[in-house]
Amino acid sequence: MAQSYIYESNNEEDILNFTKKFIDLKNKFQPDFIYIEGKILTKDISEIKNKLKYKSFTGDKRVVLLKINSITSEAQNSMLKLLEETNQDTTMILAIKNSNRLLDTIKSRCILIKDNNIIENKYDIKSFLKMRIEDRLEFIINVEDEEDFIINLFSYIMENYKEISDLSDKIIKINDIQKAINNNVQKKLILTDISLNL
Repeated sequence: MAQSYIYESNNEEDILNFTKKFIDLKNKFQPDFIYIEGKILTKDISEIKNKLKYKSFTGDKRVVLLKINSITSEAQNSMLKLLEETNQDTTMILAIKNSNRLLDTIKSRCILIKDNNIIENKYDIKSFLKMRIEDRLEFIINVEDEEDFIINLFSYIMENYKEISDLSDKIIKINDIQKAINNNVQKKLILTDISLNL
């Protein structure tokens, strides 16, 4: 499965800055960067599938950025299949102003990143990341909505990446955790893993 993100924003600069975390983006016409914007149709998803059939031009990871103004239900169903079938060497970013316009099945396969101007993190993630392991383990016992906490944790890390040490290691760990979520691993076990290793 692809490493997949929904970036909820309509700000072009913010979207590109987020994308640059995954690829050394100098322009929108790089060989390992696929960019489509506007009204997303089934043919656009088919075009992406065809391009991903070929090996990376640089031998490194590829990034697909969809800047979605609107998307048909047929295209969303094709997108769902694309997310499931694409290899881990590809990062998929779905940039959209309102993620509620996407199918729940798509959202469940992606890490949701919301712009700081749209949402405030309701958990004290900064303090959690600074806690000793034993304090983290005690903290997660009282987390009622584990999946919501995990999403907020991911959002905080991506939004505050300049202040976080070992970011690349944390992103790798996030992607491992995302796979565990998609494989229906118990959320409390995932939180325990986060507490011990993130």
